[in-house]
Amino acid sequence: MSTIYAATQPELRGRHWGFFCPTLLGTYPTVDRTPIKHRLINDPFTRKRPSAIVSVTAHWEQAETTVSTCPAPPLLFDYDGFPPESYQLTYPAPGHPQLAKRITQLLRDAGLPNSQDSCRGYDHGTFVPLKVMFPEADVPVVQVSLVDSLDPERHIQVGQALAPLGAENVLLVASGSSFHNLQVFMRSMRNPGSEVKEKDQMQ
Repeated sequence: MSTIYAATQPELRGRHWGFFCPTLLGTYPTVDRTPIKHRLINDPFTRKRPSAIVSVTAHWEQAETTVSTCPAPPLLFDYDGFPPESYQLTYPAPGHPQLAKRITQLLRDAGLPNSQDSCRGYDHGTFVPLKVMFPEADVPVVQVSLVDSLDPERHIQVGQALAPLGAENVLLVASGSSFHNLQVFMRSMRNPGSEVKEKDQMQ
């Protein structure tokens, strides 16, 4: 029995650190009981099952917008110093070369320089949130890089160029954060209140 889903997909913007925490603490299976998954699974954009996903990941920067065309992307464990189980994750979602071509055409039509990468695997900015959102890994995914200048206007233009994909039942996911200081975060987890003490000492 098949399920019919609405054709229009919204854009999703969010951090992936919260998804990663259970994995880092060695408690990934318990994520099924967390409020964050409950919200994702019950939100409209996940009830409207997408035909494909475009992941604009903060962990991939190139000189120009680059689109992954790999049909079977591996995982890139682009982090270090974490528990062994965080390096044993799997997420065998297929790539989507045809959608990648569609993306490059949209960027080209918008006058935005772009290139393709046939080898790029899924970094944790992609596979960590998608492993929670779509654990079956049965929705094709195309990764799109940031431009290494990090120019806000350029990335707004990229978003505008890709916006028509939402009407084609493609879910657009922007995964990242405006800051990324894991050392401070992990130190505060090991020693709660340490950051407050440091600030008090500075005053």
